Amino acid sequence: MRNDSSGPQRELPLALAILQREHEEIVQAFERLENACSADERQSARTLLTAAVEHHLALEEAVFYPTRDSAEGLGAMRRRGEAEHAELRDAMASLGEEGATSNGAVRLARLVFERHRRSEEDEVFPLVQRRLADTLETLAVELEQQREAEKGAYGVG
Repeated sequence: MRNDSSGPQRELPLALAILQREHEEIVQAFERLENACSADERQSARTLLTAAVEHHLALEEAVFYPTRDSAEGLGAMRRRGEAEHAELRDAMASLGEEGATSNGAVRLARLVFERHRRSEEDEVFPLVQRRLADTLETLAVELEQQREAEKGAYGVG
């Protein structure tokens, strides 16, 4: 669960905390891009953000979504997750287009990411926590193994 003041905080199982931590790291990467002063800083921040987002999406697609979809009643979330990922990839791709250094392109990408984040943390995580409680420890191990394997591919992790 996200850290807000709406009520008592529950500690997430490690598997979901890993994904939440990645969400927080992506938010920080967006902030670095938004606060970059020079063209070089902006390019560097954009490169790091793009790698972090792609790493996160690949991790979810390779490990989290197949586990989530195995739970009774959660397989229907597959199309929604795929659509969110496609929309986010499109928004991120627009950041790399010539002339797309505008704050509007960054705001749009961040808005799409925040919608993805809210969907997972507010809706998907609680369902997964209830319906897959007995597999969350194994899922955490698989997520960490995949993160480790992807460090070389994406330079983040």
